[in-house]
Amino acid sequence: MNRRKFIQSTGSIALSSLVFPHLSFAEQDEWITAFNQNLKIKPWLIGWQGVNQEVLQTGKLEVEGKIPQDLNGYFYRNGPTQNEAYGKRYHHWFDGDGMVQKFHIANGSISHFGKIIDTYKYMVEKQQQKRLLQTFGTYLPRRISNADQLNVANISLLPLNERLFALWEGGSAYEINPKTLKTIGVKSWSSQTKGLPFGAHYRQDQDGSIWNIGYASLNDAIVLWHIDGHGRLKQFKIIPIKNVPMVHDFMITKKYLVLLLPPFRFNKTKFMNKHSFLDAHYFDENQSTIVWLIDKNTLNIQKTFELPAQFVFHFTNAYEQSSEVIFESMRYHDSGIFNVLSEIMRGKEKKFTGVYPYRVRLNLEKNTATEEKLSNVYNEFPSINTNEIGLTHTQVVSLQQRNDLFFNSVAISNYQTGKSQYFSYAEQLAEEHLLIKDSRGNNWIVGTTLDYMEKCTKVNIFNANLLNDGPVAVAKLPYILPLGLHGKFINT
Repeated sequence: MNRRKFIQSTGSIALSSLVFPHLSFAEQDEWITAFNQNLKIKPWLIGWQGVNQEVLQTGKLEVEGKIPQDLNGYFYRNGPTQNEAYGKRYHHWFDGDGMVQKFHIANGSISHFGKIIDTYKYMVEKQQQKRLLQTFGTYLPRRISNADQLNVANISLLPLNERLFALWEGGSAYEINPKTLKTIGVKSWSSQTKGLPFGAHYRQDQDGSIWNIGYASLNDAIVLWHIDGHGRLKQFKIIPIKNVPMVHDFMITKKYLVLLLPPFRFNKTKFMNKHSFLDAHYFDENQSTIVWLIDKNTLNIQKTFELPAQFVFHFTNAYEQSSEVIFESMRYHDSGIFNVLSEIMRGKEKKFTGVYPYRVRLNLEKNTATEEKLSNVYNEFPSINTNEIGLTHTQVVSLQQRNDLFFNSVAISNYQTGKSQYFSYAEQLAEEHLLIKDSRGNNWIVGTTLDYMEKCTKVNIFNANLLNDGPVAVAKLPYILPLGLHGKFINT
C-alpha cells in the first residue's frame, strides 16, 4: 500500500469522512424515558446515568483504614461521561465524551480532580448545545472531514516522558496536562502519520518504548506504531486487510507483536447506508480467528495461526517459552457483549455475555495453536506488574462476576505459588483494578468502585498478598463518577 496515498485519503479516518444531510433525533427521546423508569427499580444503573459537570474536585477524602505511607503517586482514570445531554441519550456505553479522573495519593491522604477533555466534538456540541456528531454506537448524520472530529478520547491513558495522552482508537491521541488536566490538543507523532488511528491499549517494552496499533476500517488497513521513550516516532507500518476486524488490544513478546483478528468484521457498505460504526460490524461464527505474529524489527507478518471464532477485548500478557509463544486473554465466544452494553444505556437488563480467562499456546515449530480454559468464573480487565510486560508474568489481577450483577469482585492469581484470592464488594460495581508497586517494591492493588446504595465512588487499596482480608484503605468521594474504562498509576 502506498503510504502517502493512504494517509492523504484518510486524514485519520477509522470511522467516517462521509457527508449526510443533517437529521435530528426524534422529539421524544425514548432512551431517556426507558432509562429513568428502570433506574427507579434498579439502583445500580446510576453508574450509567452520566455526569455533565465539566469539573469535579474535592480536597482530602474521607478515608476508612490507612493508606500505605510508601504508596505515593497519581492514579489516573479515563472513561465516558455525558451519557445524557441536550435532551438526548447515547445508545452505547462507549459513546460518551472522555473525562479524566486524577487521584493524588501522598503522605497517607488522597484527593480527587476530574475534568472533561476538550475534544473538537465536545466543544462544538457544547457551543451549539445539541448532539451533532455520530459516535461508536449512536448514528447521527452529519458532515465531517476526518475521524478526529468524532474523537471522544474516552478509553485509556498513556503517560510518557512526563506527558499524558488520552486515548481512543478511531483517531489520534489527545494530549492533556498531567497536573491541571487542561486539554493541549491532538497529538501528531510525525508529519507523515498525522491523524492515523492510534489505539487505546499500547504496550510498553522493556526499553521504555511504546508499541501500538490502530485500525482504519474505511481504508482497509491496520497501522503499527513504535514510539521511543521520549515520544519520538521510531517506525510505523500500514498493513492492508479487507473487512477490517475490530482489534481493540494486542500483545508483545521479546521478538513479536501478537495480534488477534476476530471474525467481528466491518461492512463498509452497511456503514455508508446510515448505520453506526458498531452496527456496521458482523460476527461470523463460522470463520476462524486469525493470530498474527509480527516481527518487531521488520514489522512483517512472520507467522499466522488459526483459533476458533471468538472476541477479545483485553489480553493479560504474552511471552516466549522454548519453541512457543504463549498468551492469555479474557475470551468471549462471540460479540454479544456489545449488545449488552447498548441495552444497559436504556436500563434494559440483559444477561451478561460469558467471558473466561484462556491460555493459548502457539507452537512455532509445528505451526499449531491450542487453547486452555483457566477458570469457570467470568473475568475481565486483567492487570499485571508493568515490568513483566512481554515476559513471563507472576501475578494477574482481574475483575470477576460472582453474582448476577456485572463485576462485583477483584481477584489475584499468583503463578509462582499457584495461590488465588478474591474479594467481593457488597452492593458495589467494581471498575478496573491495577497491580502496582510502592517505593519499597511492595505490591498493592488499587481500584475504584461505585457504591450505588451510598451513591458515591470509592477508591480501594489492598495488600496484594492479603486480598482476602479486604482493603487496607477505602477513600470515599462526595459524589458519583461515571463508570469508566481504564487507568494508569504513576509513582512519585
